Parts: sequence; structure tokens; C-alpha cells
Amino acid sequence: MHAAAGKASAILRVDDPSTSVVDFEVLNTVVTGVETKKPSYAQTFAGSVDRNSTTSYFVTVPEGTSALQVDLSGIATGSQIRWTAINPWGVPVDSTASADCYTNYSDASVCKPQERAYENPLAGVWELEVESRRTSPSLNNPFRLAAKIQGVTVSPATVTLPNVKVGEATSVTWTVKNTFGPLTVSAQGGPLGSANRQRPTIADGASQEYTIDVPAGTQRLDVSIGNPSDVASDLDLTVYKGDVQVAQQADGDAEEAVSIANPTAGTYTVVVDGYAVPSGSTAYDYLDVYYSPALGGVTVPAGAVPLASGAQTSITGTVTAASVPPAGRSLFGEVTVVTDEGAVVGRGSVAITSVTP
Repeated sequence: MHAAAGKASAILRVDDPSTSVVDFEVLNTVVTGVETKKPSYAQTFAGSVDRNSTTSYFVTVPEGTSALQVDLSGIATGSQIRWTAINPWGVPVDSTASADCYTNYSDASVCKPQERAYENPLAGVWELEVESRRTSPSLNNPFRLAAKIQGVTVSPATVTLPNVKVGEATSVTWTVKNTFGPLTVSAQGGPLGSANRQRPTIADGASQEYTIDVPAGTQRLDVSIGNPSDVASDLDLTVYKGDVQVAQQADGDAEEAVSIANPTAGTYTVVVDGYAVPSGSTAYDYLDVYYSPALGGVTVPAGAVPLASGAQTSITGTVTAASVPPAGRSLFGEVTVVTDEGAVVGRGSVAITSVTP
């Protein structure tokens, strides 16, 4: 199928020859995404869109993709144009407000109108709807839209340190392998976090609650669930502060995660709902982590490394604990692998079992 043609429709007719009319008709539409191929894992769509009109392109995102990078170029002087990414469920993942994210119109500090990445995109066919605003000075608005499949594997996924001493740096190393198209990547460290890891069991229709006391100065609060023993289960995740819902992730599986930047100090409540558990109950992994420089940090060297498809490199950094975590919690750190466009394409973790003063 041609790259610009992602939809095909046909009418299915059911006809009983003993009757004088067609008994049933139904319209069937099939959407086929463009398959990105080795070694680039990229597809460029070139076209134009009239003022106040849209056109769509479809790209297939494979399993294991860390980031779907989309770049817009080749636009005319003053042209007001944008794209909206729509996931395989048909849900837009960009704002569709009438003034948001157009070139030569919107505030680029709020939304990048010419380059964006979608981290951990759902596998399946994505629609990229290109739209020209009604106020564009050009009746015809040319463009080039590039979709790139990106991702790396970081191994080991988690480096476990049985014990570290406060104030002493410990060396850690990860191997990064590029699994899709060519990239230029760099590593980023950050503050350590205080982690609560559990492996609870939840029944179908039941709810479980966890509380987190987040101190002042916390930079990020991450909560995740996953790895169910019943792989067909559907679990939902919601985070509250008091009676106010501050984050939620509820899709059709048990792999859910939320991240809250610069959370205000106080007590947070995490609710896990067993929305649908076919076997009656399932075990799952629970993790909450709040990150603060007061706990210590992960440091990695600066510098960008080009990686061809299938190539690999190593990252060696240090982990330093600044304090002993609260009772019942352990220290947890993270290194992120980012592209030169800022897309996060991989993550490695370090878990500290115990800290000696």
C-alpha cells in the first residue's frame, strides 16, 4: 500500500436469493499502517494540506518501541500547520484545542510544533493527522512528516547493590544496545529515590490501598504496577492527595504507571483496582518511588554516542547515598538514555538493598 493511503473500505452484503431485496449491508474499513524497515526504521510522508483541512498518514509501531519520534519540516513561510498523533485505540495523545501546537502561531515553549516524541507508545497502527489552521496565510500548505521508530535495551535492567555506605561512591555499569533505527544517545543520571517494592495479590473486583509520605523537596513521584501472574488481568492505578485525584492510568491491561513532577509534600494514597481478573486473583509487582537530592544520586559521564542499528555501548557511572532511607523503604536510582532530540529511549535502574551510616 502507498505510504499516504492507510484506509480501505468495502461494503459487505448478505443476500438471501429467495428474497427480492438485499437482506443486510455493512461498511467495513481496514486501516493499514506503513511498516518501517531496517536499518532506518523510519518513514517520511511528503504532501500538502489546504487551509482549514486535514490529511492523515498511518504508521505501524512494533512491540518493544521505546519512542515514536515525529518531526515536521518543509513548511512554507508563515504556514500554520500541526499534526495530532492518534494511538491505536483512536485516542488523540496531543491536545486538539484550536490554538495549540501550530507552527508560526502557537507558543513553542509550551508545545514543540516541529518535533515531539511519544514515550513507550502502544504497539499497533498510529494515525498522524496533519492539519492547517484556518488562519494560515497560505491556501496550500506543503510539509514533510518523518516518523521514526526508536528504542534501546539497557542491561542489566536493574543493578542490585546489597549494601553501600553513606557518602561513598559505588561504580555501576550498564550495556546499551540499539534495537531500532540509528540514534545519537547520551546518558543522564539524577537523584536517588526512596522505594517501596511489594508483590501483593489482588482479587477480581477488589481494591488495595498504599500510602506514601512525600517529603518537601521531592522532584518526582513514580508509581507503577505490572507483571501479573494472570496475564489476562486488567488492573487500574489511581493516585490521590487527600480527596483529590492527582494521577490515573487505566487501560486494558495490568501494566500501569504514573509520574508526578515536583509533588507537594504530604500523604498520597495509591489505589489499585482489580477491574477484571479472569482467574479470580492475581499477584502483581507494586513499586512507588519518590526522588530527592537529599537521598543521594546517580552520576554518569557527559557525552553523546552515535549508535547504528544493532550497535551497543556501555555506560559506567557512580551511585552515592546521602542518607539512610526510612524504615520499610530502600534506595532506588535511575539512568535514562536520551536521543539528541530529547526522546527517552531506555532506562536502567540501580536498587540498593541496605545503607550503612
